[in-house]
This record gives sequence, C-alpha cells and structure tokens, in this order.
Amino acid sequence: MATTSLRFKSVLEALWLAVIVGATMYVLWPISQVLSFGLAAAALLWAMIDPVRTRKPPLYRYEYVNEVVGDGSSARSRRGAEADTSREIDPDYPDDPDNPERTELDDDDALFTGSGFFIDEKGTFVTNYHLIESPDEELSDGVWMRYKGSDYPVEILAADPRRDLAICTTEIKGTAPAAMREDPEVRLGEKCIAAGFPREQDFTITDGMVSKLSGENSRAGVLQISAPVHPGSSGGPLIDRYGAVIGVVYGGIDKGAVYARTNHIPENVNFAVALSELTDFLDEEDVDYLVTDDSVHLREEEIAREAVRFTVSIYVTS
Repeated sequence: MATTSLRFKSVLEALWLAVIVGATMYVLWPISQVLSFGLAAAALLWAMIDPVRTRKPPLYRYEYVNEVVGDGSSARSRRGAEADTSREIDPDYPDDPDNPERTELDDDDALFTGSGFFIDEKGTFVTNYHLIESPDEELSDGVWMRYKGSDYPVEILAADPRRDLAICTTEIKGTAPAAMREDPEVRLGEKCIAAGFPREQDFTITDGMVSKLSGENSRAGVLQISAPVHPGSSGGPLIDRYGAVIGVVYGGIDKGAVYARTNHIPENVNFAVALSELTDFLDEEDVDYLVTDDSVHLREEEIAREAVRFTVSIYVTS
C-alpha cells in the first residue's frame, strides 16, 4: 500500500516556518524566549534529518479480481465486502523449487518474437493473438517464454482474434504480476509507457502519450499512442504514470502503405488494445487478475524497475 509522511520539501522552507513561529512566540510571550528558540532549533533539525516527502512505490496495492468469495460472487463486484484481498508483494521473489527444468532456445529457431506480461503469481500471462497464430491461422504449438535468461514451453489457455489477445500459462510459479488500473477509462493526452522486448533485444521502455482514443479508421477498443514501438514490442504492457496497466501494445501504422498513398511517412503512430477490452476478455474467460487504484505518480525509473519483473519475451518456433 502506498504510504506517505508529511515532511518539509526543503530546509529553507522549514527554517522560514521556524523563524515565523519563533518570532510570534517571542512577541506574544517574552518569558518563553528560550522555549521559542528551542522549538525553532528542533524544527530545523527535523527538516535537516528528513527534508523531503517520502513514499513507497504503490504498484502492488491491489485486489484479486474474479476470485470467488463468500456466496460465490467475485471480488470485483464484492470489493471490500467479505474478503480483504489487498496485500503487499515481496520485491524479491525466490525461485520456486517446483519450477520446471530450464532450457535454452536457439534464437535462430524463432519465427516470431514478441512480449507479454504476467497477470498472477502462477505463471499466467497475456500477449497478442497475432503473435501466437501460425501461418495456417491455427494456434501455434511452438510458443516459448524467456524468463530470467531461460526458456519455458507455453500453453495457450484462450485466444480472441478480434481483440488480438491471448491468455497463456507456463509451469513457472512465484511470478511477479502486473496490476490493472481499477478505472478502465483512459484519457486523451495522458502519459504512458510501453514496455517490452523489441527487435529481440533486452528489456526496453519508451514513453509517450495517448494521442487518440481509437485506432485506425476510428476502430473501437484501441488506443493510439505516441510511445515508439518496434517489432517484438507486440504483447507488452502499456503502463500509466502510476505503474498500472492500461493496455496491451500490438503494433504501429503501416508506414509503407501510408507513404504510398500520401507521400508522407507518419511518425509515432502506434496502437494498443484498450484496458477495457483486456479486462472484458479476462472476465469472459474467468481468469483472475489484479487491479490497483493507487494515485501516487511514479518516476520513470520506478515504473521500469517494476515492469521488468512482470514483462517477458515470447518466441514462436512453429
């Protein structure tokens, strides 16, 4: 849970307040001169010890959604009723001894690469449908996930071609989950960060904003974003400034086609599946996920530190 403590923003601010308090006491109550200067000195010392507002990153204040509680309803509709599902995640996940044996995949065997992100502690993750689709429009049976430098086979639990989403799992346990934003409404102009593994490279984040609340040709359920994405970014999380997921990156505009039609090359016109589409899909498939309503802004480096724990690289070999 996010926590804050009231502190002065600067030593100068604390000193100025101490001088005002001390002068007021000196004028109104001359006998308390010693006390007034003592309070002023104490305030200055306090400010010097802890001069800034402190906080703990709030990403993992969350609730399980679709977890059955009480009379069989879900925690989403009964949030805060019978079950208190808010909890803290240990930032250092130990390797589970029951995890499957790790293997090493030859990168040259990969036909496609992309990204995904965990949504629970049991190895369940979300990615794009187009990434796991085989050339004959069937689901591929050669999907692998790279996690902590090793590769694991993937089982596809559900897929939705219309939404371009897929829910997958592995046998890995103790995975760090992402949290969805409780409010699914994404606002025009809000800042966002795209996370993933573009161009078969290391974990990467790019920042931008939500530049349109629809896709090409006003396609509903899609966000247009200015955050740069590249091949391999597909399936990665789109994250807001509080560290919560607000979409799933799926691609960019076809620059070649636009140039052929307009003689102009568009820049930073990329797209993500909207959060409402993702949560609707998870609800329909009765898959648990996490939500957060935190409202403390995080620095980009804080978001990156959390996102690297739940974002994974996906390889398709057949």
